[in-house]
Amino acid sequence: MSSANAASPRGRLTRTFELVVHGIDIASTLGAEPLVPEAALREALAIAAGLAMQSGKGSSVLAGLTGRGGLAEDFTVLG
Repeated sequence: MSSANAASPRGRLTRTFELVVHGIDIASTLGAEPLVPEAALREALAIAAGLAMQSGKGSSVLAGLTGRGGLAEDFTVLG
């Protein structure tokens, strides 16, 4: 990705998503509670929700988030 693409709004959002997701992974590996800034977490969740909608899994994600259905351990919206 060129630096011009990284500076675009889409590039910034995808980088934020990656930092949040992998930051949570690292915290989990270390046995620590992830400390994610609220704005970054909101952006990452919005991207994940958008991906769920694009992949036809929006209803499953909403059911899981509201306690109306569990998501399979291997569930992903990343493809």
